[in-house]
Parts: sequence; structure tokens; C-alpha cells
Amino acid sequence: MKLKEVEISFKFIIMCLFIALICISFGIIYDKLLFSMILFSTSLSIFILIELIGALTKDLDKSSENLRNKIRSLKDENRNTRI
Repeated sequence: MKLKEVEISFKFIIMCLFIALICISFGIIYDKLLFSMILFSTSLSIFILIELIGALTKDLDKSSENLRNKIRSLKDENRNTRI
């Protein structure tokens, strides 16, 4: 679990640096630093939301798989008690 957290945070840092580089270069080229800062914060917020949604869906998939396994085991126990 720790390795995945490190992988996600490393990916997050790389993506932040990439977004910052794009926004700063855009601000330098078009001479609108304020606009590039707004663009950076907006894109960073969107990226954080995407990461959070991805993490939540992974947790939901894991919990639904656990529930399926419990239901299967209960069905098997029910069959065994009938016999």
C-alpha cells in the first residue's frame, strides 16, 4: 500500500511541475503572468479532483469485491448446511 501512495505522490509532483512549466511558459510568451497563475491553479484543481475520483473508485471496486466474496462464502455455507 505504501508503494502505491509513493507512486501516486510522485506522479502528482511530476504532473504539478509539468502544469507549472506550461503555465509559466504561457505567461512569459503572452506576458500575462496573472492569467498563467489562474490557469495553473485551475488545472491543478482539476487534476486533484481527477486523482481523488480515481482513488475513490478504486476503493469502491475493492469493497464491492469483498462483498461479492462474502456473499459467495455465505451461499456456499448455506449449501453445505442443507446437505
